[in-house]
Amino acid sequence: MNLQKHKARDSAFLRRFRKEHKCCEICGAEHGLEIAHIISKGAGGPDMEENVLMLDGPAALQKGCHGANHLGILTKERMFYYAGKRIGISAEECERRVRRKMGYDV
Repeated sequence: MNLQKHKARDSAFLRRFRKEHKCCEICGAEHGLEIAHIISKGAGGPDMEENVLMLDGPAALQKGCHGANHLGILTKERMFYYAGKRIGISAEECERRVRRKMGYDV
């Protein structure tokens, strides 16, 4: 059985991202903040600007925007929209960049 290995976290990127983003990128909340991957680490999603958002939570308790993401209320398409808006590109281009980084030919 061939199990895909999880990619190592980019700790420096995640620390910098956490310092730069002091509120939820969806609702503006300033408490309970967590970094959310649009394409999860378990699915091979990379630590990069196009694939992460700062969301309020906690996701484990299904609270806030991060909880809404885990419940399927906040869709992947909407999350790519907000990530793309932050860096000045379309949601489609944002997703293409992430897929390219994951090794897909897009």
